[in-house]
Amino acid sequence: MALGRKRSTYNTQHLILLSILSGLAIATVYLLAIPAWQAFETAVGFHSLLAFLSIMCSAALLAHYSLEKRTSKVVLQAAFLFSGIQNIGAAVLVHYDSADYAQLSASPAWMLGDISYVALFGLLIFASILFRRSGTEARYPVVMVLTLALVSLLGIGYIFYFLIPMLSAWSYGLLGFGMGLIASITITLAGVLWSRLPRTSRDFEAEFMAVGLAVFGLSWIPSLASLMAPSLIWTIGYEMRTIGLFVLLFAFELPYLRRVGMSGRTAYVFTSALPMLAFLPVMLTVFAEALDPGTVYVNAAVYLLTHLGAAAISAVMAFLVLSYSKEKAEWNRSPLIALFLTWSTIEIWLLAYGYIPEWWTTGEVLIPYIVGSVITIVLLPVAVRWAQDPKWSRSRRMPTRMLLLIGIFTIVIVFVGQLIQTFIEGSVAGIQGSPLGRSFLMTTNLLIVFAFLYLELLHIRSSRGRVTLDVIVLGFLALWIVPLILKGIYRVWTVGWWAAEIFLLLALAFGPAVIGMLYMRELNRAERTQQRATLYADLLAHDISNYHQAVVVCLGLLKQNLSDARTLGIVEDADQQLTRADHLIRNVRRLGMIEDMRLESLRPIDIVAVIENAFEVVSRHQPTEGQYFYVSRKRNQCFILANDFFIDIMLNLFRNSIQYANEEVHIEVEIDPLERHGRDYWVLHVSDRSRGIEPDRRRGLFERYMEGAQGSGLGLSVVKALVDAFDGEISVGDRIPGDHAKGTVFTLVFPRFAGVPPKLTDSWGFF
Repeated sequence: MALGRKRSTYNTQHLILLSILSGLAIATVYLLAIPAWQAFETAVGFHSLLAFLSIMCSAALLAHYSLEKRTSKVVLQAAFLFSGIQNIGAAVLVHYDSADYAQLSASPAWMLGDISYVALFGLLIFASILFRRSGTEARYPVVMVLTLALVSLLGIGYIFYFLIPMLSAWSYGLLGFGMGLIASITITLAGVLWSRLPRTSRDFEAEFMAVGLAVFGLSWIPSLASLMAPSLIWTIGYEMRTIGLFVLLFAFELPYLRRVGMSGRTAYVFTSALPMLAFLPVMLTVFAEALDPGTVYVNAAVYLLTHLGAAAISAVMAFLVLSYSKEKAEWNRSPLIALFLTWSTIEIWLLAYGYIPEWWTTGEVLIPYIVGSVITIVLLPVAVRWAQDPKWSRSRRMPTRMLLLIGIFTIVIVFVGQLIQTFIEGSVAGIQGSPLGRSFLMTTNLLIVFAFLYLELLHIRSSRGRVTLDVIVLGFLALWIVPLILKGIYRVWTVGWWAAEIFLLLALAFGPAVIGMLYMRELNRAERTQQRATLYADLLAHDISNYHQAVVVCLGLLKQNLSDARTLGIVEDADQQLTRADHLIRNVRRLGMIEDMRLESLRPIDIVAVIENAFEVVSRHQPTEGQYFYVSRKRNQCFILANDFFIDIMLNLFRNSIQYANEEVHIEVEIDPLERHGRDYWVLHVSDRSRGIEPDRRRGLFERYMEGAQGSGLGLSVVKALVDAFDGEISVGDRIPGDHAKGTVFTLVFPRFAGVPPKLTDSWGFF
């Protein structure tokens, strides 16, 4: 009881502190920003900030839903998706009506639209808690989210464009008060019901949820006050919604981060970092406009330096992610590599374009940014899918030539886009200088925020709460996304536009140091982990091998004294299982030792002698009848650089052929010379007449723990690792092309030993 009272007191104090801080933030922003509301960019900036925060809340809720599927989270996600799209639409509307902004912002329709938006949002929030208490589960969550958001958008569209124009002036206040009452009742009830849920079943932070909903739910009051007595007090509603969404983001994201393993302090820093990247530039721009409205500052040197640094940073990011992927042999980061290369190419294009004299009078071109945004919005969902299923993309290694093609493709698309823009501006009167390009740029990048944050949360979940290199590298994409949103809001050379450029300067200043430090930390951690794993594997394998030998000896003695056929069969089965376990131990030890294999440890071996002895070993446990084995070459003819592990390649291949044989064991090894690019090779075709391998299974054939494998699934991964260690190649196909059921052929290619073959020192083919 005492612990419960102490926790309740702490929660109450926390709630009061949050409320006071929220009130102070709202009052401060309102007092400092009043003069800035004369400029339409301030309204666009606040609407964009509200959309930014709403979309982040929606992404955090989707991450929650991936952990625990509840319909309440689906409805909440629809509420914030509706909020995000509504604010994007409002920002675009202000962009296009910028000439009549003063009249638009003071109109009763605008005030009633704000109140209606809060009321519809409140209805969705209230519906979410009803679903939470009922415990029902949505059968089609995506359809439900889109339907609820669309219905809400149609509702506010009907109110703004059809209902309000039909009303008389005296009914404005009545409608505003009624919609505000709906907002207050629904959001207050939702907050109370959420806070009354048992602590063990709460999905979100109750204190943050209560304060965020309260601040957001009361934001209709300033709009109603301005509706009754026109003034700028309606702007307080924007600041209240901004603070309310900021607090709600903490309510959703903090529990998720803690649940996946992130520490409390790190979770607070991570949750606040991205929204502050958008919040601070908008607020600083608002305060700057309040102090000195319409300030324009042109500086070509700073602009060129900034974009030179941005191009270099993007290229460095792509190189580091590529190197990290090669190190870990994981290619699910390929979409991120493509993204950084795309932005590096775009920054280079902007640098080249900056040397055209007309640029400094006509203003910055937006086509490269729009092209980059479209490519980003295409590649980020791909990155999300590959992050969710790394195995799906592990075999999709990005070839080096693909990197060049990405750059060429980006340049071509940007060039074509510039030509289309020039043609349209020359053909359509009034299109030049319209806000179409900036509105599209702002909208696209606000939508990108959703995929960006969701991908970040997925990476944090997969790393169990650690801030890994993947998380930090992806975080640097925000230094491109946020500036593009700002460039979509503010005109060229203004304070807001320069805020976007400052972001790129920050990337130039801190990017290489942070990424380099994290890259080295990850490599050191991986090296320490590998050393510990090798030590433990060696100790475990050594002890198990000793136990196996003791059991094998006991089984051998037991078989000598058994006459009952059934009991003898059981003992022989146990002996076979021990043999398979011994093979597994050998494969595990081989995988650990391959990592440390060095080229100087290789020596010439006679591959024919090794092949023949490998078949002799695996055939000892098989009946002598019904076996056929053939090698096309004789000993002392074919030599490659390898070591004692080469026999494990053949042992694993032969065991597979025997294990999957139909009726009789039939193995042929054809060895042929090959010359390629001025270098000599030996090509080994190891064919059998087994049941074969279906084409669909070949893609993951050499992966560790291959699905559907009989046994441990490690054998062919050991083969692939050893072949790579000996600078070789391996592939698999049908013995009879097109008919996999008639047998399999493995093709191995090894560089031929170019020196004088020494004499054999043993019969196994080694020197």
